[in-house]
Amino acid sequence: MHQTGQLEPDTYVVDMDILRQNAQKILTEASAANIDLYFMLKQLGRNPVIGQELVAMGYRGAVVVDFREAEIMMRHNIPLGNVGHLVQTPKHMLERVMAYGTEVFTVFSLDKVREINETKTKIRYDSRCDCESGIRK
Repeated sequence: MHQTGQLEPDTYVVDMDILRQNAQKILTEASAANIDLYFMLKQLGRNPVIGQELVAMGYRGAVVVDFREAEIMMRHNIPLGNVGHLVQTPKHMLERVMAYGTEVFTVFSLDKVREINETKTKIRYDSRCDCESGIRK
C-alpha cells in the first residue's frame, strides 16, 4: 500500500483484533502471576486510541519514551507508568508531568534526579521513592 501511494510514509496499519487478542493473552498470564503491566507502543506511541484500548483492558499505564508521547497520553487521559525511557523529560515539563501523575521516571544523570526532586518539593508531589537517595519507600 505504501508503494501504490494508498498510505503515506510513516503510516501504520494495525489489526486491532489481533492486537487485542495478543494483549489479552499477555495480560492473562501476567495477572495469573500477580504482575501489573505497563504498555509501550514504540512506533505506535503517539496513537492514543491504542493506549485507551489497552487501559480499558486492564493495563496499568503507558511507558512513554519521550515528552511528546507523554503530552499525547496526558491529553487523552491515559495513565503514565514510566516517563523518559529514551529521552529525558525537559526540566520545564516536569511540573506538568508530575502534577498529572506518573509512577516512575527513568533518569540518566544525577542532575535530572535533582531537577525531579526540586520539582517534587515545589509541588509536594507524593512519589514512591526518595529522589535524593533513590530508595523506594
